[in-house]
Amino acid sequence: MLTLAVCAACTSLPPASTAPARARGEVGDFTLEGRFALQVSRPEGRVDKAAGRLHWQHDSSNSRDLVRLATPLGSGLAELQYGPGAALLITSDRQQRHGTDPAALLLEATGYPLPVEQLPGWLLGRPAAQDTLSRDPQQRPLRLESPPWRIDYRYSDTHPDSLPQRLDISHPEIGLRLFIEQWQTP
Repeated sequence: MLTLAVCAACTSLPPASTAPARARGEVGDFTLEGRFALQVSRPEGRVDKAAGRLHWQHDSSNSRDLVRLATPLGSGLAELQYGPGAALLITSDRQQRHGTDPAALLLEATGYPLPVEQLPGWLLGRPAAQDTLSRDPQQRPLRLESPPWRIDYRYSDTHPDSLPQRLDISHPEIGLRLFIEQWQTP
């Protein structure tokens, strides 16, 4: 029975269109549901791996984000809330860590150096001034270079305004794969 539940949790739903109700450039706020797979190579040669579920709410008008991470079967791992000058990390045992830098809080709690504040822009394929963006034939983001990070985008359809279904985010020591199952863009 447990084997069936685990196998069912690993199967993916058929891809739905990821085309937003508005043009990609107009998307500000979003909510997404998906899965993540993380691999971190440690200096001593050890490789850490983690995988689970992801819920992300991005409120661009207030510069606030809420990120919930859960195990593949849905048990809560952590919740990260952040906005200008304030960040809160709530762990699965309900411990709270406060700070001003969400990436520093995440690093302190997990040991994983992830650029969480850049991720909303990366999810939408929006480069910072110093970044390089290449596009596919439909003019969607294909690869974003934000040294030392590289983000590769994959789509479930050919619509020019589609949002990505998968992101492969890589760094010399880190690999993060995001599978987005549902986008909501108000």
